[in-house]
Amino acid sequence: MSQELEAMVKEKFGATSEEIQKAIEANRAEAKAELDYEAKHNAGRSPLAGLDMPERKQVMGRMLHALGQAKGDPSRARKIAKGDGIVEKALGTLTVSGGGALVETEMANDFIAALRDDALVGRLGARSMSMPTGHLQIGGIGTGATAAYAGEGSAATYSQPTTRSLELKSHRLAIKAAVENDFLRGGASNGQYIMDDLVAAGVAKMDSTFMRGDGSVNQPVGLRNLMASGNAADAANTAGTAGGETLAEINQDLVDLMAKIMASDAKVVAPRFVGALRTYWGLYGKTTTTGDYAFKDLRDTGRLMGVPLTAVSTGIIPTDLADAAAGTQGTEFYLFDAFHAIVGEVEGMTIKVSDEATYTDASGNKQSCIENDQTLYVIQMKHDFGLRHDTKAARKDKVTWGL
Repeated sequence: MSQELEAMVKEKFGATSEEIQKAIEANRAEAKAELDYEAKHNAGRSPLAGLDMPERKQVMGRMLHALGQAKGDPSRARKIAKGDGIVEKALGTLTVSGGGALVETEMANDFIAALRDDALVGRLGARSMSMPTGHLQIGGIGTGATAAYAGEGSAATYSQPTTRSLELKSHRLAIKAAVENDFLRGGASNGQYIMDDLVAAGVAKMDSTFMRGDGSVNQPVGLRNLMASGNAADAANTAGTAGGETLAEINQDLVDLMAKIMASDAKVVAPRFVGALRTYWGLYGKTTTTGDYAFKDLRDTGRLMGVPLTAVSTGIIPTDLADAAAGTQGTEFYLFDAFHAIVGEVEGMTIKVSDEATYTDASGNKQSCIENDQTLYVIQMKHDFGLRHDTKAARKDKVTWGL
């Protein structure tokens, strides 16, 4: 960290960045018991128990391949997979329901975990919670209680803590992939590509929605719209031109973001910076007036002020947002505490496979599986996303660092 930024941190928080990081580590240690319990509670008993995630994906890929060849019939799929014991066992967990194969809870959790582990908020440490009925309400504290000394015979000052409730409601995510039938006629190993394609499509949609979703079109609300309204502000740019911000202004923006998420009583446990690739490389290469790199810790450890910075694609955080200084080249830069981010998941999912279905492609055109000699896979699951404390996320808008 540069001396200028360290000085700002010291002035703002009355502590060095190292001291702040030690406090965050202490908070994380206190939260460890809760995290360990969740991990144990979420541990599954599926046929894939004992396998690591890459191995689970391979098995699920072979299962999807057999289902495709069997046109979605689990019984036929088991015959096709005969000799592949673990796939046969996995297919044995499926039951026919509503024109699709209903995946038994523990097995479904493996696929859901594959999505969660690859998705941005999952990688950054968001916690998962089960929503057995598709609805979950979690209590939270808005403002804490206060304490005061009082003299003899006088009443102590009383403060009522305010509360806010995080309410999660399930939203159905449908992941679709049309596969050429010639590809399905190949070996079972081809199923890995089907699995990878489905996971990638699901992750892309979850990433963009959990980051910037506004709740429209039956989708969850993302970080951008979950944070407290006072935690979003424009990036400093006195020059008023794209890329015209000074290093001092960038440093001040970083300190302001940290101040926002540290302001409430809820402890900071797992802070994470998230920005567009352009922003990442802009900070990576930023130099001081003497030619030294301004953010050497980012170059050495991938961190700013001791906090990890994750760079994402423009599909997650755009870099063409309207901006008074940059025209349409503005972007956003986030800081949030992943410990307070919750992914609510409805256990179980449905797999539908058909070589007769019609579907809408990426260009909005109707396509026929029969005419195109394809098989359509549709995986449906339900989840929601929320912040237990809306003060634990902050954002800078109109960011042009890197231009």
